[in-house]
Amino acid sequence: MDRITRDVSDLYVKWEGTGFQALEIVVYIYIGDIKYEIVLPNGNPMSQQMQNVLRVLKENNANSISKSHCEFFVRTRKKPYICIGKLLELECSTIDCLSWMGWGRTFDFDAYVSINDRLEYMNNDYWLIELLAKKMGVKDFIKGECPRIDLSYVGLSIIIPGFGIHETIDIVVESIIRAISFSKLKDWECIIVDDANIVPLTIKQKNENVRVVRSDSKIYCGGARNKGIELAKYNNIMFLDGDTILQENFIYEHLFRQLLAPNILTVSFREYLPEGKGIQSRQANIEQDTRMKTLYSSGRLGLLPVNKEMEVCAFDETDAFKRFGYGRRIGPVDLAFMVKGNNMFMQDKYAKIKFPPTFVGYGPEDGTFAAKAIARGDMVVPVLSTGVFHVNHAFRSGSEEERNKELRFNLIQQEQCLNTSVWNEWEE
Repeated sequence: MDRITRDVSDLYVKWEGTGFQALEIVVYIYIGDIKYEIVLPNGNPMSQQMQNVLRVLKENNANSISKSHCEFFVRTRKKPYICIGKLLELECSTIDCLSWMGWGRTFDFDAYVSINDRLEYMNNDYWLIELLAKKMGVKDFIKGECPRIDLSYVGLSIIIPGFGIHETIDIVVESIIRAISFSKLKDWECIIVDDANIVPLTIKQKNENVRVVRSDSKIYCGGARNKGIELAKYNNIMFLDGDTILQENFIYEHLFRQLLAPNILTVSFREYLPEGKGIQSRQANIEQDTRMKTLYSSGRLGLLPVNKEMEVCAFDETDAFKRFGYGRRIGPVDLAFMVKGNNMFMQDKYAKIKFPPTFVGYGPEDGTFAAKAIARGDMVVPVLSTGVFHVNHAFRSGSEEERNKELRFNLIQQEQCLNTSVWNEWEE
């Protein structure tokens, strides 16, 4: 779709006039003659000004069913803000309003609250952002392709942890370059972190935007991503694994959505390929992804026990993850489990949460990272208008037995991490 359809909205026309600058939603809540401003979370601790506003709102909304007049506007994300128009206005409870914006169903702000406790209050119903997307020409926020706009001003940092990926990294880099060309990005970088491979990692594709950074000691997947985060220079961050090949439209579809709000973590689903198979130009067969449908057997290794065989269709059972908030679990999985490190997009302020440093080898450091991002206000949005291809490979750990040993250790790390403060850095 080269241009948005003829029924362009006023919001789109005004957005085009800003050069398609990154957007955010802001809501004004009216209590009497006083107007209170609520912005979207950006991954940082709540400002003192925001805490003061919530304190006033709490005092005036002791009854959670009481209604307030709320007006939702769309503006550019950086100062000086440019307001491009009103998204909608409605009468709703302040608690609901805060929840839709990503702050959760609570007025309380405690620097020492744990990630687990915070998750019980967090919503993932991203309907406001979906409404904005429709105003901007995305007919189906989850499955629909985005209209083509100029992304030449947008910067992107791609971070790839690199251990044992010598056989696949060249086709992965080739797929990145094709996706960059499709998106017409000018400012981008791909940082591949060589995780102390015995044979140093090199790439055949010579491109000034792609570089390999070597770690002198083994830092594992999370540590490699953290090293990439430290080196990244752009505010749009994409995490990718060195055995995961992109569809040509992958970067564009995710970047467009990232322009609409600062607090969305976008993920796509994957098709599994036979070992060593190359780049695909077709659509990935995402029905194979376990987030679409999977069978969990009794005794499965995980943070939550599985006592009997069960089939879980997470995507459909949660309406594309919208009903996966407030600590909901389906069998052994929750919202954070839907986030896989092989491909995910976010803003740099959320990426700077970093991955927990205590995980060793195979384990859910990506889901643990995602839990903290969600607890800080990120919403997980699946993007099915594109996908990736995962190249199957032998166990990185050496054997299934060794991999399970690593997983058991890392599940203990995960449980400890989820009980630490949502706003502090990870404990070493």
